[in-house]
Amino acid sequence: MPSRMKTSRSDSEAPTASDLQRLAVDLLARREHSRLELYRKLSSRTPDSGLVDSVLDDLTDRGWQSDERYCTVFLRSRLNRGSGPLRLKQELRARGISDSVVATAFEELEADWFELALAVAQKKRSALRSDPKWKEKLYRFLTYRGFDSEQTRYAMETAEGQGDV
Repeated sequence: MPSRMKTSRSDSEAPTASDLQRLAVDLLARREHSRLELYRKLSSRTPDSGLVDSVLDDLTDRGWQSDERYCTVFLRSRLNRGSGPLRLKQELRARGISDSVVATAFEELEADWFELALAVAQKKRSALRSDPKWKEKLYRFLTYRGFDSEQTRYAMETAEGQGDV
């Protein structure tokens, strides 16, 4: 039977639940995180996924981590940047937010996606003013931003009718 007189470096530095909780609270103090984001960051510190799950459960029970709150903050932030609904839903799914939480947050947001698409189109059009292919580029830009074809078409037609595009 081998002697355990020497401990390996990884054994002596294995984080405890309180270490992981401290790290998670530090991360949450900077900004909201989804559970999946925190899981990825904490699991890089330890191979014990059960420990990470228990720390995350504790944070959720205390109300320190909430996917609902994260989703609301994320949507408001991205809405101010001019992102469309399709892109926002895709980004939230990638961050581990369930479709039901996303749907609830979108209902509470009450954004006018058509007017947002118009504002984004007007702003981008000024940068494309001298480009002969501005319509194609603007259409691609709006769809990249996450607006559906109906919202994009509305934005382009309305802005063009106003003489802005």
